[in-house]
Amino acid sequence: MLMAIASDTITVWHNTGTPKQAQWTRGIVSGCRIDWAVGYIPAGVGPVAQTSMKAYLFKRLDIVAGDRIAVRVDDSEIPPHDSMRVATVAVWCDGGHFHHMEVSA
Repeated sequence: MLMAIASDTITVWHNTGTPKQAQWTRGIVSGCRIDWAVGYIPAGVGPVAQTSMKAYLFKRLDIVAGDRIAVRVDDSEIPPHDSMRVATVAVWCDGGHFHHMEVSA
């Protein structure tokens, strides 16, 4: 049943260094769900489209705000320019047991 809603694969780059001296650890996560949202933000010369996403991960990972994520399998050792910056990470538990993580980027 879970596989019907969790059929996406992502690549996550977790920074184990500092913001100025990044040291990336790459991981591939399958069996997750990606939801996209498109909105508009104000700009100097009219609105600019901004795309955001939320990933539902059913495995517990080391991922924090500032890490990078791409919705595909990517073998790059460092995050490519089109990867998205992780904004928030929320861990959800049911009765004290891990259920899923919600990652916004």
